[in-house]
Amino acid sequence: MSIVRHENVGQDDDGPPPRGRNAGTAISIDRLVDVAQCAIRYVTVNPPGSERSLAEWFGSHLSRHGFAIEYVSNGDERASLVARLRGRDERPGLILSGHLDVVPEGGRAWTHPPFAAVHESGFLYGRGAVDMKGPIAAVVEAAIVFAESGTLPAGDLIVALTAGEEVDMSGARGIVESGLIDGADAIVIAEPTNLGIAIAEKGCYRLEIECAGRAAHASTPGLGANAVLAMAEFIMSLDALDDGARHPLLGGLTCSPNVIAGGAAANVVADACRAEIDVRTLPGQSADDVVARARRIGDGVAARRGVTLTIGNLGFPPVETDPGASIVADTARAVEEIVGARPMPTGALYATDAAVLAPALGLPFVIIGPGDPALAHQVDERVAIADLARAARIYAALIERRLR
Repeated sequence: MSIVRHENVGQDDDGPPPRGRNAGTAISIDRLVDVAQCAIRYVTVNPPGSERSLAEWFGSHLSRHGFAIEYVSNGDERASLVARLRGRDERPGLILSGHLDVVPEGGRAWTHPPFAAVHESGFLYGRGAVDMKGPIAAVVEAAIVFAESGTLPAGDLIVALTAGEEVDMSGARGIVESGLIDGADAIVIAEPTNLGIAIAEKGCYRLEIECAGRAAHASTPGLGANAVLAMAEFIMSLDALDDGARHPLLGGLTCSPNVIAGGAAANVVADACRAEIDVRTLPGQSADDVVARARRIGDGVAARRGVTLTIGNLGFPPVETDPGASIVADTARAVEEIVGARPMPTGALYATDAAVLAPALGLPFVIIGPGDPALAHQVDERVAIADLARAARIYAALIERRLR
């Protein structure tokens, strides 16, 4: 990991607007849409990511408005951005965070090219429109509007844009290790929530299962040990992973076998099979306990089928924020100020950088962003321009509440 500092340049020639102007009313929708379109047009599909160019573009944009810019490298052509607007040190700062990488566009045809960032009928189309270059553009617009107001914040305003979230959250780990986001007391994750407030998210684990059997001619299957059949039995037994626990915002544990491959030929008993299984856990459920239950299932299958099963685990823990935390109340008030109704806290079934940032920093978090999370990772991913604008106004109102 390496850190690169970027010198600030002055503000735009036309200078900041008059002091005291309400940040929410100062949002520039044209600038917001332009930034979102530019971001989508950077192809940051992970793997490989290649987020450095986009991080540097955002850094240049924010530096023109007084933000100190630093980059945290995590590989060739990969970097995260930390932009900090220095405050008066009268209170802790606020972190607004999003990720720069996107998932692949998939094999089906799109109505509009996935990286063209077409603006049509009130929607912005493209990979990342929802997850999450549109939300990042709203964060950046809100941060710039606050900087343009000319008011020195009570605490530092920190914009953290990470690489690698879609695969291993390597960018979030890198910025934590760098110390560049220290000094805050709350985190806002701008993932799509339809502008609701999520204060809990499930853990995200990938069980990697390897099954070794014994080959034989397919005409005499009893002489072999079929690894595909053993894996099928293992998968069909995975309901036993659920310990029955339920969370008021997140429901129960889920398990989804999504990758399986095995066998060499139709006339040979399969002597190998592998699978990858997505498991989403609740606060209070440890990965070690889940893996131990999976191994007990595997041991039973192995004994019955005459095979060997090995189980590996990669992933991130569940996290949650106390609903009484001030960041939850302040965010709810900001939403109410902009949309006219105060939302009730919910939970996110997906994982975010909060899984790394919140435990490492010991901070409460909220997840709030524009767009329908059901459109993330989908063909024709899109977000309503009106929702981007509402999100920018909500972020601006929240910054005002926390840092004015």
